[in-house]
Amino acid sequence: MSRVPSLQDLRDARAALAAGRGRLTAPAREKVLALARDRMYHGRRREAQSLLADYARLYPRDAESRFLLGLLRRFQGRHADSVAELRRAVALSPRAARPRLYLAEALLRAKKVDACLAVLRAGLRAAPSALPPDERGLLERHRLNLCALRFEEAGRLGDLLLARFPPAPGERPAVAWPIFHEDFELYRRPAAYLDRVQAALAKTPPSDWTSYFRLMLLGPWRAFRLERELRRDRSRLLSAGGPRAWMRAVASEFRLPG
Repeated sequence: MSRVPSLQDLRDARAALAAGRGRLTAPAREKVLALARDRMYHGRRREAQSLLADYARLYPRDAESRFLLGLLRRFQGRHADSVAELRRAVALSPRAARPRLYLAEALLRAKKVDACLAVLRAGLRAAPSALPPDERGLLERHRLNLCALRFEEAGRLGDLLLARFPPAPGERPAVAWPIFHEDFELYRRPAAYLDRVQAALAKTPPSDWTSYFRLMLLGPWRAFRLERELRRDRSRLLSAGGPRAWMRAVASEFRLPG
């Protein structure tokens, strides 16, 4: 929504929902979901829950409302309920990357590494062969590959993002953060996931991206165990140039033991 939603917006949304399925136009449906999203992110979660619950009763097969319910449960600390709603969203819209990334992260948080990777890899199989034309869509495809440990393809898509959507001078691009999504908390990943990351990177051909992913994904947690490799990665990245020149600044900030 282009402006801050008001109390009248909330009343209008509730009235539209009360009117029932037949009287809710597509713009009205989008307005209800946008208002619920706004309320959720601004801490008005009871209001968001009321809107989404009413909406889901009218449109039980709407993937976006199920996705937002999954996010709401996440923010409420109801992780099992969040996973259930996110699974519904993925089932309703198998090609959508964002619900899969949130679902995979929720499973990773629960230390269900195999299930996390299975969700991501199923998403890659379901994804259209044509790459998304927009920045967000391409970034989400990059993240699907990155989090599924398909590092060579993630690097290729990272270069494509830098070429199509270069960051403003002095800014770091969105691909600088190897995360599942913007709400991702940089908590310590399960050791079993780090083991998978380490093994997959060891099999990935050397490149600036391979070094960057190892530094960012393993450096904070395995600096002593991988000190030799990480020193080599940091040295390589300090010479990165062209569209990857921003990697130099990231590498210069990374501190290794000793």
